[in-house]
Amino acid sequence: MATVETQRTSPRAPTLPFTLGFPARFVLVSALILAIMAASNVNIGAIGQGLALATVGVGVFISFRILSFPDLSVDGSFPVGGAVSAALIAGGMLGEFTLPLALLA
Repeated sequence: MATVETQRTSPRAPTLPFTLGFPARFVLVSALILAIMAASNVNIGAIGQGLALATVGVGVFISFRILSFPDLSVDGSFPVGGAVSAALIAGGMLGEFTLPLALLA
């Protein structure tokens, strides 16, 4: 007797009339969380730190999945920028002026 295999189809998730890419959703959710934090006059350190480190995750995601190239320079750029900023602040420069220089580094 021959067996007949049937294909199972999973139900499709409902989709939006427009599609948002991952970076657009990330920016939208980040802006929403920042607006809630600003409106409530509460600065939650864990959320702020999580949003800052989420940019590292987005950079690694882009390099590994989209570009298909294992580039970890995103992980190294944050400590380099922090070291440049810390060295300039220790040298007597104002913190606001060190941020663009750390970004360039």
